[in-house]
Amino acid sequence: VSRPEFEKFFQDNPQEQATEAAQSFALGEVVNSSLQFAWEHSPAPIGSNEQTTGGNLVADKNFVYWKREQYGLVGSGTKETVHIYKYDNSGNLKWISVQGGINAAFNTNLIKMNGKIYFCEDQVEAFNDNDGKRFVAGAWTDRFGNVLGYNNKIYATNIGMTEYTYRMGMKAFTESLYPLWVYEFPVARARDANEGSLAAENGNIFYAPTIVDNDLNYIRPEYSGVYSFTESGVQNYFVPTTPLGRLTAKGGRLYCMENYTSLVCRSQSNGGILWTANVIGYARGQAPVIIDDVCIIASASGVEAFDIITGVRIWQRLSNVPFTTSPYMFKSHIMAAIGDSLIVTTENKFYLLNKNGDVLDSALHLL
Repeated sequence: VSRPEFEKFFQDNPQEQATEAAQSFALGEVVNSSLQFAWEHSPAPIGSNEQTTGGNLVADKNFVYWKREQYGLVGSGTKETVHIYKYDNSGNLKWISVQGGINAAFNTNLIKMNGKIYFCEDQVEAFNDNDGKRFVAGAWTDRFGNVLGYNNKIYATNIGMTEYTYRMGMKAFTESLYPLWVYEFPVARARDANEGSLAAENGNIFYAPTIVDNDLNYIRPEYSGVYSFTESGVQNYFVPTTPLGRLTAKGGRLYCMENYTSLVCRSQSNGGILWTANVIGYARGQAPVIIDDVCIIASASGVEAFDIITGVRIWQRLSNVPFTTSPYMFKSHIMAAIGDSLIVTTENKFYLLNKNGDVLDSALHLL
């Protein structure tokens, strides 16, 4: 598939963009039991004359948070809103927070840090975990992107929209959303085709945008690539490339999909390439998951695993599961990495795998 056709699909269908990937070692336990149904919650429609998106989830040992977005159909007059739901592990709804007048940006992520919930749609928003009330709104208006919490600071990106002229970039805040520093590209009417990828480790913030000119519809190579910043905003380096997936920072290395078909491992110290591996299918969007000495990605061909030292492919699984309805979407998505186990969802099943690729269990779903 040609690059313009590939990019145009996601430009025309923003609800199909990949959401934030699972992060390795979210919990310390190892999952070795079967997959069993626990609970579900299907809230009533937010309103008539509307469209809704699945939004995004974040969870810890005790609670689950779901960001669900609604936007009005053209000419309906329906205001855009964001609903945030908090559940305990038994599925009991603790609170719902409704924010109106927000330009819903679909699959921007949701994070929890120090008793607050953060996301970035129209501006950076913060909510109290105990009651869902808005804590504060950041002064970076008309921005849409993903957020990262690291060392008691918040980092947000502006991924842009086709019709807007705001500059792409990232901004750092205190946890109370007092602005610290900002990095913006000297180009307007552009968008970040990589959806504001951020990662952090060893006191550095890593940012991997792919800046696309809206008027000419081509990638701007002078701005696209991997950036490294100190926590105070000093730029360590910039490496030109075409990132097309979320970054993972682990053990002094960076892992990211680049140039559509390559999984690239880089040194965090200078951005230099340590190894490159060709993937069997498209693997755009989700961050690689690191479990011990294995780097695992979800792709259009299933799930693929690589040695983190050499980049050699170790195994491929779930290549025979049904394709999704879109030719550009993954066959599989990595939902969670817990200990040395991996939970994967395909078009009609959940799978539980270990790091060796053994399928421990599966269960049907209707998502």
